Amino acid sequence: MPVNQTKRLGARRGSAAALRWLLAAVLLLGAASRAFALDCGAPAPAIVDGFVTPNPPSQINVQGNCTVRNFPASNPLTSNFSFFGSGTDPYLLVFDNVVHTGNMACDIVQGNKIWFANSSSTTVQTKCQSLLIPIEKIDKQNPPGSTATIGVPFTYKLVIPVLFDPASGTVINNQGSLNDLHAITVWDDLNATGVNLTYVSHTAYWAATGAPITHTFSNVGGMLTFAFAPNIIPAQTQIVMLGTGTPRPDPERSGPATAIVVNGKPYLIDFGPGVVRRAAAAYNKGITAFGPAAAEISTVFLTHLHVDHTAGYPDLILTPWILGRTGPISVYGPRGLRAMTKHVLAAWKVDIDNRTNGIDRLPRTGCRVNVHEIAPGVIYSDRNIRVTAFPVQHGALAHAFGFRFETPDRVIVISGDTSPSDAVVKACSGCDVLVHETYSSTMFAKRVPEWQKYHSRYHTSTTQLAEIASKARPKLLLLYHQLYWGATDEDLLAEIAASYKGAVESAKDLKTY
Repeated sequence: MPVNQTKRLGARRGSAAALRWLLAAVLLLGAASRAFALDCGAPAPAIVDGFVTPNPPSQINVQGNCTVRNFPASNPLTSNFSFFGSGTDPYLLVFDNVVHTGNMACDIVQGNKIWFANSSSTTVQTKCQSLLIPIEKIDKQNPPGSTATIGVPFTYKLVIPVLFDPASGTVINNQGSLNDLHAITVWDDLNATGVNLTYVSHTAYWAATGAPITHTFSNVGGMLTFAFAPNIIPAQTQIVMLGTGTPRPDPERSGPATAIVVNGKPYLIDFGPGVVRRAAAAYNKGITAFGPAAAEISTVFLTHLHVDHTAGYPDLILTPWILGRTGPISVYGPRGLRAMTKHVLAAWKVDIDNRTNGIDRLPRTGCRVNVHEIAPGVIYSDRNIRVTAFPVQHGALAHAFGFRFETPDRVIVISGDTSPSDAVVKACSGCDVLVHETYSSTMFAKRVPEWQKYHSRYHTSTTQLAEIASKARPKLLLLYHQLYWGATDEDLLAEIAASYKGAVESAKDLKTY
């Protein structure tokens, strides 16, 4: 028997952020892996169960949420998988207690997700791997030594969550999940080891505090089941790209707007056109911290006063108020923000008066804005986050800022619009995520001289950003406000990779990091 074996567990609606607990079970010897469950979909039957239909089809077309379960190593799943659909509706494909040996095509991604629940696949291709939901990995550890001793506990150490690739058996990312933890179930089949095992007792407790965990337990013929239903544990820090666009109207990329969600509270950076609808779309995708109609967004930061970063301001002030927000929002930004706010409220005075004095009788406090014009330094802090503003150079604009966000588990730096800046390097200095604007160096060379002069003063090329990232050393470099001029995301990444070897992604609207 090997000293260490790996086990994974499931959560009904996702996984929580970095969280640990220990399950100690007094056994005579080791154990093997089993599975957990999720949901599935339509219009065809949503479940393919190997215990019901042991001979699977050669091809499975995923046309809605779909769960495939109970194809263990003794009867592996040989089916090939393809996603089908309109190209807009996301599906969830769950593998529950499945050893998959067929092929999988993930060309139509449309927000689809794949969840391996104590399952494995020999063909998790790159496109499919990017759809994997972070899942939990359980390491069951013998006591010290090469063999177990009667009466000495085994320990299951669960780190929730990691992005675990069942195909390679490796952890891809341990930053933490983007989803909340709702429930945990652990199965352990004592009969699967090939030796005679006897269950004696167990305890379960949080590793950090030692506090016991309320749970249920059953032992049916050597099949142990531990079921935990903790209070919903929110994911920790999430970066939600609500809008990654530029002044150029692109239906796929809304105006610049980034949200940082910490322990269920959203913090918004910039409010470009479409911000409230993007927040509503994120809410519909499961980022419930925004609330319906973005009504839970109350703390906002603004990098600079350009229109592509501020055109959603009236929408942010008024729409959530009309649809339920009762308290004010606080906005932190450069000099001129107070005057902008005053003019927005004056421009919509007729509507505001009508809704507060008319049949609606909305509370006027719900459209109130507490404005804070900022200077470099710490501008905001609460129990979740500490925000530091630093000046950046954005051409002739007098006041432009980047921000450093420090949360309990991550440090995130957002550049705002800027030409190359040592302030960004200093603010990051090994940060977890650097969110930075950029433009294509290759396509820049094809621009007319007037636009070359403009963009070199106001923005940062991919070549320059590679140099900045090399000095700043972020764990992840995230591109936004991308100026393509005919280039693609792949082109931008290749231009940066020519001189920077760290992790880089080109952000898309509504993607969460």
